[in-house]
Amino acid sequence: MKSTTAHINSAHYASILAGRAATAEEETNWRLSHSPSTWSYTSTTHTLSSEIAPGVSVEIYHPIPAPPFDLPLVFVTHGGGFLRGSPTTEERWFLAPLFSDPTMPRAVIANVSYRLAPETPFPVPGEDCWAALKWCVAHTAELKVDVRRIILAGSSSGAALAAGLSQRVRDEGFNQVDNDERSARVTGVALNVPVLCHPKFFPERTLGAETWSFEKFKDGSLSAEIMWNVWEIYLRDQKLGSDIRALLCLTSGTTFDRLSVGYSVHLDGWEWNDECCDCV
Repeated sequence: MKSTTAHINSAHYASILAGRAATAEEETNWRLSHSPSTWSYTSTTHTLSSEIAPGVSVEIYHPIPAPPFDLPLVFVTHGGGFLRGSPTTEERWFLAPLFSDPTMPRAVIANVSYRLAPETPFPVPGEDCWAALKWCVAHTAELKVDVRRIILAGSSSGAALAAGLSQRVRDEGFNQVDNDERSARVTGVALNVPVLCHPKFFPERTLGAETWSFEKFKDGSLSAEIMWNVWEIYLRDQKLGSDIRALLCLTSGTTFDRLSVGYSVHLDGWEWNDECCDCV
């Protein structure tokens, strides 16, 4: 077993692998009848070079028929608790329901397959997604993307990665000239059922000393125990929960002062724990 999994007992690690296998089988069966062509898109897989991000690939989707002009880029990071999942996860949760709607504006979609914890814990998944986003920006002509219109999106843990990417774009940019009309720009962020804050780092200034719904729904299908396990495996050290790249505490009122993008959170039909949606 790799050193990155040494802090997890063998039975727990086996259960993670079994969960991945079950998810993969379920998603494979789902995709048999829900391929991108059923929502009028084609898809191709692009593997990043090992120098950029070893083992990382990006699924690229183009609408059918392809328009004679460049389209916005929707850059997607999939959910799965940082421990499981694939681009198909996000097809099922987010892309197929959204783009099956014929009134939805068309876009080029990039859907990242990043490395997972516990084998590659924080900050690796975020670094993989950042490398993939920069790859897309560098290949906008090939992808037929309007580089001035990039939307970051993701579900659950993927929403945390998308939010982290928005911070990094704000702080680091894409190494382009800011006033160049063709410079890459993130113009929106769509966070679907986001996991954005470790409960240990909730700001008492805005929330008080207790996270009441985290306690209220602690025995739900997405239990408090499950969430603690996810954070412990992904972060390894809980002190990292305060790192803006890991889980964003949107209610702090300080980390988004210079971020000029809009956040969208889909909440319908779910009972929420504080750590999932306190950004609302």
